[in-house]
Order: sequence, then structure tokens, then C-alpha cells
Amino acid sequence: MNTSTLRHIDLNEVLEDDAKRQGTHHMTGFRAVTITLEEGQTIPLHEEPNATLFIVLGGEGTITVGNERYRVGAGHIVIADHGQDRGIECTRRMYVIEIQQLLAPDDHR
Repeated sequence: MNTSTLRHIDLNEVLEDDAKRQGTHHMTGFRAVTITLEEGQTIPLHEEPNATLFIVLGGEGTITVGNERYRVGAGHIVIADHGQDRGIECTRRMYVIEIQQLLAPDDHR
């Protein structure tokens, strides 16, 4: 995991460079995470205190928020409110940007 205070991220580099397949970038009030999942990989349904915006840049899969399952692909956005369970299942290599609104500025869980 790469933690930094970067102000600029080149998404083309994130998508093309396997060495940068996941990174976390903390800013005041929010956290941005770049996620790459291979076919068959999952992030199990889990409780998360922060509100989250998922932006799917490529691939296909399912994002679950609460009791709702959303089939997603490139260009889809899914929003999870504070405290809602969420998870991701990948059916074709996925590239996702996850932006979390932190409950407290120093919340780096």
C-alpha cells in the first residue's frame, strides 16, 4: 500500500503498470484508493464507516451495497452511504477508483 499526499495521479500509469496495481492516497477529509481485481477475485462484503464513491474505469463485475447488487463495467459509478456494507466481485479484470469521505480527517483505517 502506498500512502502519500499526492495531488496528481496519472490514471493511465495506474492502469498500465502492474507495479502500481493498488495505492492509497490520503487527503484532508477523503481517501482515494486505486484497485485492480483479477477475474474471480473479490473484496468480501464488509462494514465500512465511510461514505464511498466507486468509479469503474474498466472491466466487469458486481458491486454490492447493502442488499443491492449492481452489475458494473467501465463508466459506472456506485455510491455507498456511511455505515453501509459493501463488496466487489470481479468477472473480468477490473480497475476501480474508490473515493471515501472520511468521518474524521485523521481516519486512515
